[in-house]
Amino acid sequence: MLFEVQDGVTLTEGEHLVVQVSGATLVALRGHDVVATAGNPPESVITAIRRAKGYVVARVARFSAVSRTADLAFRLQQ
Repeated sequence: MLFEVQDGVTLTEGEHLVVQVSGATLVALRGHDVVATAGNPPESVITAIRRAKGYVVARVARFSAVSRTADLAFRLQQ
C-alpha cells in the first residue's frame, strides 16, 4: 500500500514499521513517531487492521526520496 512519507524522514527498504488506524487514515510509526500516512485506504483494510488488535507490522518494500512515498507491505488475516 502506498504511503506518503513525512518531510525529513528517510525509510530503509526492509525496515519494519507499525501501521495503525487513525480516523479514516493509516499511520506508519517508527517507535512513537509518525513517519508516513495513507489517506482513504479501503474500508476492508481498516476493518482488518482493527480486527488485528488495532495494528499490523509492515515492511518497507520501496522508498522514494524524490516523491516522498513508500510502498509498505503487510499481510492481513481475513
